[in-house]
Amino acid sequence: MTRPSALLALALLTTACGASTGLREGDAGPDVPVTIDRPVNASVGAWERCFEGDSCRDGTTCLPTGYSADGLPARMCTRACSRASACPTRGTHSTFPVGCATDTPETGVGQCYEVCETTANCGPGTQCVARSGLPFQLCLPVGAAR
Repeated sequence: MTRPSALLALALLTTACGASTGLREGDAGPDVPVTIDRPVNASVGAWERCFEGDSCRDGTTCLPTGYSADGLPARMCTRACSRASACPTRGTHSTFPVGCATDTPETGVGQCYEVCETTANCGPGTQCVARSGLPFQLCLPVGAAR
């Protein structure tokens, strides 16, 4: 059995038994996607990175985002908005208000994002990033495969 196959088998066995292997995504090799310690179709909090099929809490939906921290396609539990008043007045992970960032200012169609000073103000799977043209920073999801 090759190392990637052995690691994958170990990960599947221990995950099925409820144990943790300490392995991380990518430990089985670059061509073998392994995700450990995160169930498929998880319940994810508002303003956190999510994956297609996840259920989101607090009135949010797992949507593809117009922006991401690393430029890769990403999803986040968020709400659609056309102005800041469509977003909650306070974030889940920070004391700052939630802002509405629009992909296309002409149409006003955008999404709610937590405003931040540092990544410590952001939820799991997101990072605090400065965007051109905005006077504040946003918690944006990191693009990643499940």
